[in-house]
Amino acid sequence: MKWIGSYTIKELLDNCLNSSHAQPPDENGVYLVSKRSWSNKPTKLCDPLYVGTSPDNPKRFKTRMGLLISHMFGLFSPIDTHCSHSGGKSLYEYCKANVINPMELYIGWLDSCGCPACEEINTYNCLKPLLNSPPKKCKCHGTKPIK
Repeated sequence: MKWIGSYTIKELLDNCLNSSHAQPPDENGVYLVSKRSWSNKPTKLCDPLYVGTSPDNPKRFKTRMGLLISHMFGLFSPIDTHCSHSGGKSLYEYCKANVINPMELYIGWLDSCGCPACEEINTYNCLKPLLNSPPKKCKCHGTKPIK
C-alpha cells in the first residue's frame, strides 16, 4: 500500500482519459486534499484540508471521490442531503472564503488499502486536516480518532 500523488485537481481532471496517468482505485482507498503538493507521503507541511474514504461501502471509493470533487465546485443542492458529501461542501466554502480555485488544490490517495476506515483514522490522527470532523470509529477493528 502506498500513497499516489499529489496532483492538482486540474491535473487529475485534465488526465481523466489518459490511461498512463494514475487514477484512483475503484475500491478500498483513502484520499487527501491539501493546499500544497507533497510526494511519497503527505505530511503536515502540505497543509492538509480533508481526508476521507467510503467507510460504509468501500467498493464505492471512486464514486465517493467523484462526489467530493463535484461538491468542491459547488455542484450540489442545499436541499439534497441523500447524496451529499460534507467534505466537498466544506472545501467549497473554504475555497470561496479564501478565494482559491478548487482546481489549484492537491489530491492524492492510498491505493487499495486493507481497511479504509482504519487508514482514514490513521491519516486523520497524523495530519489533523483543517476541515475534517473526526472520522467514525472503525466498525471492524475499533480504531478510534484522536481528538
